[in-house]
Amino acid sequence: MSVHHPDPELSLEAVQEKLEGELAQWREAGLSPRFFLRDDDAIDNTPALARLDALTREYDIPLLLAVIPEPAKPALARAVANRRLITPAVHGYRHVSHSPKGEKVCELGTHRPIEIVLGELAEGRRKLETMFDREISAILVPPWNRIHDGVRDRVGEAGFAAVSAHGWTDATPVRMINAHVDVIHWKGGHKGRQACWVFHNIACNLEIARARGGDPIGILLHHLDHDDQAWAVSEQIFGWTRNQPGIKWVAADRLI
Repeated sequence: MSVHHPDPELSLEAVQEKLEGELAQWREAGLSPRFFLRDDDAIDNTPALARLDALTREYDIPLLLAVIPEPAKPALARAVANRRLITPAVHGYRHVSHSPKGEKVCELGTHRPIEIVLGELAEGRRKLETMFDREISAILVPPWNRIHDGVRDRVGEAGFAAVSAHGWTDATPVRMINAHVDVIHWKGGHKGRQACWVFHNIACNLEIARARGGDPIGILLHHLDHDDQAWAVSEQIFGWTRNQPGIKWVAADRLI
């Protein structure tokens, strides 16, 4: 299923009406929307991470923090050691593409033997478990949201129970807990999305999720890449959901 992008001239008021109408249909169906929050590319303790941590605590939102294992630093683990809302997750191994020139970047493809890929993922999981000294997420987050089906279907061998990529998918042998709304416009200069685009996207995904029986919706952040607009629209999302009694933020691992 695909999400239609909003008309550039669509007003925020029109988007709000669409949201209100969609939420009314959820209530009529006896369903409650569930959201989860994922943030990618964590490596070290940074001011941006501290800002994200403060936001999640202010709004009491569980965070799936996707950490790149190979370069991850102990300072990151110390920074989130006592943060009950933050659950570290394995984000590939080095976040390095092994695709041939001309193909889309991908670390978890079949350009190498699958056993090597799975071995790196298992090693990355062991490193994060040791570094964080606590249970980490059972969800694997592929770099660039890309993972070959052959790798995906065998992630259980590396200790994972689910995968979190991007977009809506049909049923797969492995549980998919994907993100759907990215606050950054990567092809538009790595800039934060405008509120109108983001909330229209949320409304469209709510419609799809309702049609799928109430599936959860994932919001995707990249704290290291956020400009002022990305931070602003992230907080707008959090504030909006707090003012919607029927919406719940859930920890991603509870969706497995």
